Amino acid sequence: MPCRGRRRRGEQDGYLTHTRQGRSNQYRIQTGTLLRHPADSNLTVGDLLSLLAQHDRRHGDQDAQRQTEPSHAGGPKADH
Repeated sequence: MPCRGRRRRGEQDGYLTHTRQGRSNQYRIQTGTLLRHPADSNLTVGDLLSLLAQHDRRHGDQDAQRQTEPSHAGGPKADH
């Protein structure tokens, strides 16, 4: 789904609002909106963002290091 569709869906579901300011848009996350999936129905958008932030604080350094390490999936390359 293109970004435009995700934004529109977020607005329709009440997770996101936007206002036009000159030539740009300002987006606001509605942190008090309840998540719509039945398994998550007692959690708000703010709760989800808080969980993601906690994950990043605990694992962010490890994830960033993994992304910068060279990949050796193809094995060593031979010089020709």
